[in-house]
Amino acid sequence: MTPKKYLIIFIFLAFLIGCSDDSNPTEPENKTARELNIKEITVPAAMKQSNDVHAQVANAYINLANAFRGYSVFYTPPAGAKNLSKTNEDWARTWELDGLSVTMNYYETGTNFGWNIILNGTDGETTYNNWLFMEAQETIGASNGHLKIYKDGSSELETEWNYSTN
Repeated sequence: MTPKKYLIIFIFLAFLIGCSDDSNPTEPENKTARELNIKEITVPAAMKQSNDVHAQVANAYINLANAFRGYSVFYTPPAGAKNLSKTNEDWARTWELDGLSVTMNYYETGTNFGWNIILNGTDGETTYNNWLFMEAQETIGASNGHLKIYKDGSSELETEWNYSTN
């Protein structure tokens, strides 16, 4: 066999090995959730007390971002959470939080992906039965999306945030 044929065989094998689909597994490689730590944004005192309209708007957005820290326990599985299941093409992770069963469903369609939080159980005086607490959806290209949070125990919206990069 000539060196040219060896080179062609080597290139073919290198191409074949290099094109394997290991980078796109059918399920997450690490089924254990990582801990998420949301840091609080500190607003400078001068900005808090400023009469400038731009400083006031920035302060309002910072306070809104900091408010999500309180919700993070519902959309962040605790470190080490292992209850991950798959139904059709959707993924769900369930964990316990002070008497509540929290289920986070992840889904993807041809054009969108998103998640929602379902609560079951008792939290203080309130009992939840498959209550949709919050949901978010975004287009695959991240050009727009929304986040909805519902009033306690109902399907009425508490707040909604829509965004677009267009």
